[in-house]
Amino acid sequence: MALGVEQRLGSLAVFTRDDFEGDWRLVASGGFSQVFQARHRRWKTQYAIKCSPGLLTEATSSDVNCLIEEATKMEKIKFQHIVSIYGVCKQPLGIVMEFMANGSLEKMLCTHSISWQLKFRIIHETSLAMNFLHSIKPPLLHLDLKPGNILLDSSMHIKISDFGLSKWMEQSTRTQYIERSALRGTLSYMPPEMFLQSNIAPGPKYDVYR
Repeated sequence: MALGVEQRLGSLAVFTRDDFEGDWRLVASGGFSQVFQARHRRWKTQYAIKCSPGLLTEATSSDVNCLIEEATKMEKIKFQHIVSIYGVCKQPLGIVMEFMANGSLEKMLCTHSISWQLKFRIIHETSLAMNFLHSIKPPLLHLDLKPGNILLDSSMHIKISDFGLSKWMEQSTRTQYIERSALRGTLSYMPPEMFLQSNIAPGPKYDVYR
């Protein structure tokens, strides 16, 4: 794999495009990533493969570093309401994750009427996920929690995804948050303190404000 990725992945599995059947279906697309559904040839299991658009062609060292950082963070957080990572794909370079059959909460809200019972369950399970992230040592700040990053499985239970902007709290400073989130995060989901206070570093409250 280019740029020494395999030596930096620890226990994560490394897949190639040939491990999957040829029909990759685009299931989500944003400004900074695309997610494909693909079935493993031998295991016949559906996976989600997250690629940055640039990684579909030739990966730069910056692209690779961002992907490895996100993959290694995801590997360290195992929880029932956080999307599981299975490894990294090369050619194209991407993160191989569990496939969530009912897509994002954002899409669900646009196309379905959600019962109050399901709304309460989504809120409860999202709260459990964020409490877990903030309770580990050191805490992990998601920094981009929104309906598009809350995914639903076939039984309509949620899992949090997209840790591209996340940061271990002990490493987090407001300057780093501005550099990484202001240009890539979601403005409408940022807390007002981000803009009103000049010396505050991100903490768990940033993930709670929505």
